[in-house]
Parts: sequence; C-alpha cells; structure tokens
Amino acid sequence: MNFNCKFKFANCLKYIALLCFFVVLFFPGFSNAQDQAANWYFGFNAGVNFNDGGVNSLTDGALSTNEGCSVISNEKGELLFYTNGVNVWDRNHNIMPNGNGLNGHPSSTQSAVIVPKPNSDTIYYIFTIIDFFKAEGLQYSEVDMSLNGGNGAVTSQKNVFLVAPGTEKISAVQHSNGVDYWVTAHLWDSSSFATFKITATGVEATPVISDVGSYHGGAGFNVIGCMKFSPNGKKLAVAKWSTNSFVELFDFNKETGVVSNPVLIDNFFGADYLDGAYGLEFSTNSQYLYVSDLNQQYYTSELHQLDLSVFTPSAIKASNVVLAKERRLIAGLQLGPDGKIYVSNTFSSYLSVIEAPNNKGLSIDYQYRTINLSGRSAIFGLPSFIQSFFVGKIEVENTCFNDAVAFDLITSESIDSVLWEFGDGTTSTLIKPEHTYAAVGDYLVKTIFKSGSCTYNVAKNFTIYDMPIANAVTDYVFCEDIGNDGFETFDLSSKTADIMGAQSTTLFEVSYFESFEDATDGVNMLNSMYTNTSNAQDIYYKISNTLSSDCYDISSFKLIIETETAGTPIDLVLCDDVSNDGVETLSLSQFDDEVLNDASPTEYKVTYYESQAEADAGGPGLNTSIFTTFSSNQELFARLENKATDCFSTSSFNVIINDTPTAYVAEDLFICDDGSNGGKAFFNLGDQTATILNGQAGNVTYHKSQTEAETKSNILPENYENQSATEEIFARVELSSNTECYALTSFFIRVSSQPIIDIDEVWYLCPGESVQVYVSSMHDEYLWNTGETSSGIMVDQAGDYTITVFNIGNSRCSITKTVRVVDASLPLAVHIEINDWTTNSNSVIITTEGAGAFKYSIDGNIYTSSNIFDNLDAGDYTVYVTSESDCMVYSEDIYLLNYPKYFTPNNDGYHDYWKIEFAETEPDLEVHIFDRYGKLIIQLNPHSKGWDGTFNGRMLATSDYWFVVNRPSKNRQYHGHFTLKR
Repeated sequence: MNFNCKFKFANCLKYIALLCFFVVLFFPGFSNAQDQAANWYFGFNAGVNFNDGGVNSLTDGALSTNEGCSVISNEKGELLFYTNGVNVWDRNHNIMPNGNGLNGHPSSTQSAVIVPKPNSDTIYYIFTIIDFFKAEGLQYSEVDMSLNGGNGAVTSQKNVFLVAPGTEKISAVQHSNGVDYWVTAHLWDSSSFATFKITATGVEATPVISDVGSYHGGAGFNVIGCMKFSPNGKKLAVAKWSTNSFVELFDFNKETGVVSNPVLIDNFFGADYLDGAYGLEFSTNSQYLYVSDLNQQYYTSELHQLDLSVFTPSAIKASNVVLAKERRLIAGLQLGPDGKIYVSNTFSSYLSVIEAPNNKGLSIDYQYRTINLSGRSAIFGLPSFIQSFFVGKIEVENTCFNDAVAFDLITSESIDSVLWEFGDGTTSTLIKPEHTYAAVGDYLVKTIFKSGSCTYNVAKNFTIYDMPIANAVTDYVFCEDIGNDGFETFDLSSKTADIMGAQSTTLFEVSYFESFEDATDGVNMLNSMYTNTSNAQDIYYKISNTLSSDCYDISSFKLIIETETAGTPIDLVLCDDVSNDGVETLSLSQFDDEVLNDASPTEYKVTYYESQAEADAGGPGLNTSIFTTFSSNQELFARLENKATDCFSTSSFNVIINDTPTAYVAEDLFICDDGSNGGKAFFNLGDQTATILNGQAGNVTYHKSQTEAETKSNILPENYENQSATEEIFARVELSSNTECYALTSFFIRVSSQPIIDIDEVWYLCPGESVQVYVSSMHDEYLWNTGETSSGIMVDQAGDYTITVFNIGNSRCSITKTVRVVDASLPLAVHIEINDWTTNSNSVIITTEGAGAFKYSIDGNIYTSSNIFDNLDAGDYTVYVTSESDCMVYSEDIYLLNYPKYFTPNNDGYHDYWKIEFAETEPDLEVHIFDRYGKLIIQLNPHSKGWDGTFNGRMLATSDYWFVVNRPSKNRQYHGHFTLKR
C-alpha cells in the first residue's frame, strides 16, 4: 500500500530514532515443523532465526521494507535467499545476479511470496504483487540456486506477467496432492480470485478464477490488507483495510483451486479511511483466525481472536475476543515454525508473541514485545511463507548417539496414513516411530501424511550428537588432614583430563556438582577449587556435548581425607623355648587389630618391616604367618595402608625374648584311707619343690588347674587337704630373674580307698564233705591264715579262718576279715503228710525232728524254709530236705492220687481205660466199680491197666458208673462216679 509521507516515511523516521537499545532474548519453543521458514528478514534490516529451538535476532540482513517480504531456507534451515518484492538477496546478503528490478513493491501489503518448483532442488519462483492496482499486477520471477556458485541467480524468466490489476494480497498453499502448489491473488475492481497452479512443469499461465464474495475496488487504500490460507489449506481469509473495512472467509478446494462459500465479517472493524483490519493469521489447527485492527490516524490498534468452529457470520462475530488494545500499531501477523504467532509492533525493535494460538480466548498467553530485534526495526509487514509449512511440525527427542530417537508428528489434522523418511535410507509407517541412527551427523527427517483427500509434507533437520563417556576416575584423596579438621580444598579440574580421556576437548566439556540431581539439571555447578563438606563426600561429574546439553554422561568420585593412623601395638614379650637362644618364630598377624586401630580390614592392609625405611617404601613386607626373630630384643615396623588410596602411616613395637625355666617332673603322692576322715588327707606339696626346680633359682606355686597355673591365680597352700580321691596338681615354675616366663608340670595326689571285702561270715561243712571258702570281691592280692594266696580255699574242718586282701594301685592298701566254718546239723526224723484225691487242690506237709534249720523242696530246684506245699496237681513228686548249709539230708518220692471223670473206650489210643492215677504206688489199694443200679461190674488190681468198659466181654452202654476205693495206707475209703462215653 502506498501510504503518504505523513504516515510512512515521517512516522518511520520518528520511530526509528526512538530505537536506542539492544537486548538479546532466547525464547524457548517447539521443534521446527518446516525449516524452510527458519529464517526471517523484514522491516528495517530486522531478522530472527528459529534454528536452535529458540528465537534469536539476526542483524546481518540487507532488506529494508515497510510491508511485504518473503524468505526461503532449505530443509536444513539454512538460508537460501530473501526478497522485498523488488530486490533478491542471497544467503551472503548480496543482491543476486539479475536480482533487482522485480515488479513488487516494499509498500505492497504482501509484495512477494517464494514457492519452490515441485520435484526440483534448485528452482524457486518469486511471486510479486505491485502496490495499489498498478498495471504490473501479479508476476513471477525464477531463481536457479545452481547458478552463481550455488548462491543462486534470477534467470531470464523474470517479471513474467500473470494477471492485473490486483490488490496487495497474495498467499500460497500446497496442492492436495502434496506436491504441487497454489498461489492466489485477489483482483482489483472485482470480486474475483485468481489462483495459479505451480507444478513440476512450472507455473500454469491460466488461473482458476473464483468470482465469489465481496467487491474490492473504490478508493486506493482499499487495496491494503492481508490474505492468508489456513495451514491445512481448507480456509482462505481476506482483510480489507480502510473505508468499510471487513474480513471475509472462504472455503478453498486444494484439489481444484476453487474459492467458495464466503462468510463476511463486516461492520465489525474500524471503517474510517485510515482504519480497519490489516494483518491476518490462522492458528496451526486452523480453528482460530487472528486479526490486527489498526487505526493509523490515532495510532491505536486491537488484536482479535475469531473462532471459526461455527462457520457463520453471527457465530464468528459472537466468538470475538479482544486480546490486546495498544496505543501503537499492531500490524503484520505470521505463524512461526514453533507454532506460535509473531506480531509486528510497528516502528519497534520488538515483536510480540501469541504463545498458544490453539487455545481459546485469553489463555493464548499474549506476550507483549518479548522478542528483541537487537536495534533493528519491525515496520508493518512480516515475511510471507507457503502456509502449508505450518500445518504440522515434527518433534524429535533423544538425539544422542545410540539412543532410540523418538519422532512425533504434531498436527491438528487427522492422520489416515503416514510415511516417514529418516534421512538415512530407512522409512517407517508408524505414527510415532523410533529409530536408531548408525552414525553421528545431521539428518533430514521427512514425513508425508494423508488426511482425507489431502496430502501434507512436513520435514525437519536435526543432528545426532556424539554421546560422551564419563570415564571412571579414582577417588580424590588427601593423605594428610593438614588442618586436622576433616576439611581440605581440592582442585576438581585436576580430574578433568582423566574424565575426558581421549575424547575431544572441543566437542565435550566437564563440570562438577554436589548431587546427582544438580548434575542432571545442570544447576549449582561447582568451582574448580572446592572445599569438601564432609569426608568421603561424593562429587558428581558431568561430561556434556557442547553442541547439545542433552547428551551427557554422569559419574562420581569421592573426596577423601585420610584420617586413619597406624595403631602402636604393645611390645610383645615372649618366653624362649628350652634352648633359650633368643630366637623364636611367631605370627605377625596377631598385631593386625592393634595396627588397624578400628580401621576396616577390608579397606586397609597391614604389612610389617624390619626398618623404618622399608616401611616407608612399602613393598611386600615380612611373612606374617611365620616370622623368626634374630635377637632377644628386636624392633619391628608396621605400615597401615588404604587399599583404595595408597595413603599410609607407620608405627613400631618391640619383640622381647626372655629365658624360660624348666619344670621337672615330680612323682605322684599317695595316702591310703584309714576310713576315719571320709577319703581326705593332708599332702605336703612343698615336698615336691626341690624335685621340680632341680637346682634352678626360682619359685614354685601349686594350683588346681592349668588355667590357674597359667594365670598364677588361686595358689594352693603347701599343706593341702585334698577335696576328691584323685586330684591333678599343677606346678608353675618361675625364675628369680624373670617372672614373665614360666613352665608348668603336674602330678597327682591320691587318697586310695580301703578295700571292701565281700565274703560270707559263716560257712557250713556237710558231713563227709569239704567246703570251698572264697572271697567274692576282686582284689590284687590275697593272704589266708593257712598261708594260701588264692581268692578261695578248700576246708574240711570246722573252725575260724582269716583272709587279708590287698588293692595295689599307686599305693598298697589292705583289709583283714575272719570267717567261721561250722558242721551242718541233721534231722532226727522226717514225716510227710499227703492230702490228695483232688485235681489241683492237693497239699504236702513236711515235718522234721531235731535241732537245726532246714530247707524244703518238692522239685529239687526251688528250696524254701516253708515246709507246706499246697495247691498241687495230682501226680508224682520228690520231697527234698537240706540243711541251711545246703547239705542234702533227706529225699522221698510221693504220689498224689486222683481219678479221671470220664473215659472213651473206642481204641483210639486216648482215654481207652479208666483207673486210679498212680494206684500202682499203693499195692494194697482196692478199687470196685458199680453200675447205676449197684451191680458190681469189676474189681481192679492196682497194677492193672484199668477197666475197658466191658462186662463179660460185652461193651456196656454210655452211662455214669460208680466206684469205691479202699486205701489201707491212709486208712480211708473214697466214693465217686465217672462217665463212660461211646
């Protein structure tokens, strides 16, 4: 637009003069979505760069423009060229060959937009629109980047006419096929759009004409105002500034290039000659439209947000939110690669920012004048780009070598399918893929995704950074606590070389921290000269890639001040062996605990040496298991060394060898018990002293145990009364010249018990026989008064006999006893009384006449002093009578009679005959058998085998039969009956 001098140049100079300070602001943002828009040049030599994840000002630009301009970078975000619609500057900020005289204009609202030729890496088209509605109208010029040494030049296809007259509006978007492009302009004095298609063959000369929407014409300032496609290319917005200003929205068909379905937002913005809607921009999700409404007369402006969710004029107007009202001009609006909208503050060294344009209302977080342009000035316009650049962006995480790089496509469009090209020849169709790269370097990742009938292209250049390795280092040790307070100043940088190893000091750097968390977050970095806060303190070191702080490795070491010192063992006094040569073998490890002095044996080692110099030098040291002294008083040196740090300290002690006495063996002491004091007696232990010393000058003490002798405790009196029959007494010998060394011996004291003799006091001599008199207990020796020395003797005469027995152990103890042998007495007569004729209740009574005691038996085995035997079965027995001395004096056989209760004379060998049992023992016995009627059947002889159950040769029937027994020897008669069974 061609503002008059009052509003353009005078105001321009006025505001440029006000810019007098320089501020650099690093503004964090998202990963780039399309790096072709990574560099911006605009206004009076102003510029910004988005390549490093923030927004940095550029001060090297040569461009000067009030409004329209355009910039293009390659897919790596490297600047290619830029233009104000008149001149074209290359990457080195030089005007390209043939790069001037283009028919745009610095005061055309959108004087230029750059579009790459599809399927070409070198050809670009600059579309220009002249200011007002001049005859040059919409034209294009071709740039070939293969020319001018790769810096590019404008070819002979320059200022190629397309259509005229036009308004100062131009916008570009990608075709639905994801390859070609559309460039749209609005004609002047018309309601038509002219949309040109750019393909691999070039710019098609015949446009798609869409005669739709409001008329653009009339006064000259009506040409002013921006036109923008939405990032998804489905909407088109047009702003008309000046009289009766309005914003009009349309649908756009990315496949056909047709503009349709106008929605007019009028009577809403300023409507005066120098007032109205100027700048336009969509949110990345294409839902919200942002409009700058500026009044150049009063130098005021407003920033509006319109919600397009309901695509009707009333709904859109009702959704309006005024985000800012300023007493200066808000003009151009432009999406950045980070998804934020940047706002031109006219004649200012700052840009404002809409941080979250996809949010509704004031939650968009509008930041006023936060991007410092380092003294350069924004005017009205910001660069124009192909709006499809902003339909999505690629986020990349984990860009350190060997990490699985995570990719995410950030877009508000639905994703029906996607193809990723990772830049190393590999691809993926996952929506959120991961990929591990084989080498460090720069990569261009591209994604082509389908959303409905539309194809979108998004690319991002990024770097895989080398991953450093935090090499392990030893702990940092001070072997001496100089201040004796546990604190020292350590030079941490002395560890840097070991941490780096062979890694590049240019590519990597090392920093130090007190905690792992600080190291991870990169905060509270320590100075290289650092005083520890505690002993064995952990220091965390972080080696980072200088090009990417996300690529780092962390490890740690300890700051150690050695505080342990070698303990000094107590001198060891040894007693020599019997040779007393001053040479002894010992284990030095017995001193380890004293040298360790509570230090951990797993962390410290102890070694021993024969000199201080050897201990200081270290080395293997003496054999700790077997060490032989070479003198009776030898100094040894101990070294306590930290295994991890090699810090050490030393101490010394002496090994002293003293002469050792000899304890000679003494004989045991014995006393026989006389039975009067319960096995106790007094022993004179001192009688053993001369024998044990055997001429040595020394002293002997006596003890009840070896332990007491070794500790010289509980010394016994020399006149000692034993406490048990046998005791071992331990003698300790010490030399008068040295009481530290001693020798031990022992002997026994015994009180031998009196023998206990087991012998009967009375022995009986049977008539006509001899008797053996013997001692039942065991003894070592025997002596009878007969002179015999055996344990028993044969005696055939009554009288008194004496026996002495001896027990011989360590003493000879004896006892004597007298026994008597007497003649056994005989009875004058023996009488036997038999009570029988029962089955098992019979009895025998034996009586004797005469003096003496007798024993009785009826079986010859069991003798008893009782002469009555009862409850006997019928049968034969033998009666025995012996004297008390077991002399047999009488024996007699007896029979206890009885009869059977039945018999069965059937010739089977069992009970075939009936008779009185043992009848043959009484020859005068008479037996008569009768039938039940009293008829005599048979008279039996005592010696017969019995009745066979017949009468006169005829077998009698089964019946009971009766008998009468006359027993003259007992003067008795017995009656009874029995049964004959057939």
